[in-house]
Amino acid sequence: MHGTITTVPLNGGHAQVWSSARELSATTFLGANGIKVRHGAVWATNLDRGTLLRIPIDRGRPGPVRVKAAGLAGIDDIAFTGTGDDQVIATLNVPNKVVRISGDGRATTLLASAGRSLARASRPARSRPPRHSARTYEYRRGVADQRCRVLS
Repeated sequence: MHGTITTVPLNGGHAQVWSSARELSATTFLGANGIKVRHGAVWATNLDRGTLLRIPIDRGRPGPVRVKAAGLAGIDDIAFTGTGDDQVIATLNVPNKVVRISGDGRATTLLASAGRSLARASRPARSRPPRHSARTYEYRRGVADQRCRVLS
C-alpha cells in the first residue's frame, strides 16, 4: 500500500497499518519509502513529496508526523551519520545526488552526477571510518555497490 507504514509481528501473523498519515501518501508514484527506526521514532522518506519525516513512537503507536526536511526531489533512503539525529545522509535518485541533511532541515550536496555513476542511487550506508578523519559512506544501486568518501 502506497503511503502507509505497516507492521508485521516477529513471530508471524498479519500485517497491520501502523500509520497512514497524509504526509506519507503518494501524489503520483510512491509515497513512504526509506524507513528507519531510531531513538524512539520512525523516520521515513516520501519520494513523491520530497520530504524526510519523523514520527515519534508513543507506546507503540504513531505520534504526530513532523517534516524534518523538504524540497528533496527524489529522496529515496537515508543513513544517520553519528549518534544523534542531527546529521542524515540521503540519496536523491531523480537528480542523482547524495546530500547531507542537517538538524535544521538544510540539505548540502555531497556528490552529484550528470552521468551514470550516481544514476538512481538508492541506499546510503555508513561504514567504519578509515584511520584518518574522513568517514566512508556507501550507496547502493542495482547489483553494483558504489563508494564515496565524505569528510567530516
